Amino acid sequence: MRFLLTLVDQNLSQIADETIYARVSESRLLAEKDSSDPVRLHLQMLAEHGLSWGLRGDNNPDYAKYLGYLTSKELYPDLEPIAFRDYLTTVIRGTAKVVYTDDRSAVAEFATALRSQGVGTSLS
Repeated sequence: MRFLLTLVDQNLSQIADETIYARVSESRLLAEKDSSDPVRLHLQMLAEHGLSWGLRGDNNPDYAKYLGYLTSKELYPDLEPIAFRDYLTTVIRGTAKVVYTDDRSAVAEFATALRSQGVGTSLS
């Protein structure tokens, strides 16, 4: 169980395929011995995630398309997304569209505090 903890510390691209498969097998055996132990279940989840994400490529957009998922552009072709940097600029300037209209004062105070510290003056 000790070497399973190294899965958390390592970049998955630097781990041999066999090592990931071995960690999945070991973590499954450990979890089967005591399925009420949250540490063992968490280690199994980490090992399975490493297999899914690092080897099988389940996080690949092509795989999502294969499964039938739609992208936001396919769902909303007329929607023009706002770049995060542009949105952040409007937040800092205090001109962002307020999402929660019941507490506008907190957003305004935050933007004012940032401007008074010189933050946001060179974003655009």
